[in-house]
Amino acid sequence: FLGVMLPYTPLHHLLMRRLSNRPVVMTSGNATDEPIAYQNDDARSRLSGIADIFLTHNRPIRVRADDSIVRVNDGNQQIVRRSRGFAPEPIQLPIACDTPTLAVGGQFKSVFAHGRDRHAILSHHLGDLGHYDAYQAFERDVRLYEQLFEVTPQRIVHDLHPDYGSTGYATRRASDECIERLGVQHHHAHMASCMAEHGLTEPVIGVVWDGAGYGLDGAIWGGELLLGDYTGFVRAAHFRYVRLPGGDRAVREPWRIAIAHLRDADCPNSDRLAISPSQSRLVERMIARGFNAPFTSSAGRLFDAVAALIGLRDEVTYEGQAAMQLEWLATQSDDCKTYPIVFTEDGSRPVGIGRLPP
Repeated sequence: FLGVMLPYTPLHHLLMRRLSNRPVVMTSGNATDEPIAYQNDDARSRLSGIADIFLTHNRPIRVRADDSIVRVNDGNQQIVRRSRGFAPEPIQLPIACDTPTLAVGGQFKSVFAHGRDRHAILSHHLGDLGHYDAYQAFERDVRLYEQLFEVTPQRIVHDLHPDYGSTGYATRRASDECIERLGVQHHHAHMASCMAEHGLTEPVIGVVWDGAGYGLDGAIWGGELLLGDYTGFVRAAHFRYVRLPGGDRAVREPWRIAIAHLRDADCPNSDRLAISPSQSRLVERMIARGFNAPFTSSAGRLFDAVAALIGLRDEVTYEGQAAMQLEWLATQSDDCKTYPIVFTEDGSRPVGIGRLPP
């Protein structure tokens, strides 16, 4: 997909006038996986091998903030990334936040929020907290928002993943300041956020699909059917677990998860994948032994597997590439048929949602 923007500052208009109002391809001022550069010296240092000319300004930027991204879905605006131009405008909550609360979010696409009374003050997009500069900005901007909005959190909420930078921050700060700390399951947070966005207060059925989230059983969740409200949930059903051979490497090489789904469907044929027999055998051994191959119910990895199986994308060069290309291809098709699925239940675990063998 391509994003389109019109000039929205006087400087943009001056630049476009010099370019005879021709369309211009624009990208953010950063290398892959790095936060954007927002200080002149830093930009020259990090981007000198990429940019030929630097247009600078004598007014320093206080806070690094990416562009916001929106799309039109069925005629309605859908915000994909809420950042400059939207944040930090408060969001009205359907129920009051009884205690001033800081929610520190996850590790990737990081955003924090301060909750007070019936408002949530969401930060701008901060990026991957695994990057040193992004984490430093996270710590600095949390304090900045507290000063700007005169809020002192008495509770701090974090993801359950023990290795997230935001979880570590929450743990340390709660201990240092003797405030309440609360861990929330990743997909329950997704569901509660959606409820708040739409002003819902009654219990809901939440269909939560994403790439990955730390599950209560230690598996990687991501294709979930939850029943619950803001205070709790029951995991009613999920996509049937398959192995994720290579862990994070399978995210970059979708053919790996494609093999896992083929094995789950008792289909040994992986000839259509653009891989060598030795690669296939190695991954099959990892799956069979469970070596570096955690279980996952991820919907995102299912999309990746389909993209690999139809020859669309065996490897990806940026996040979400396989799924986005698959989505685009699906929108071009007039065929609305669906594949059959099966539900398995043993009475002691959530219902498993799987595919029928071919």
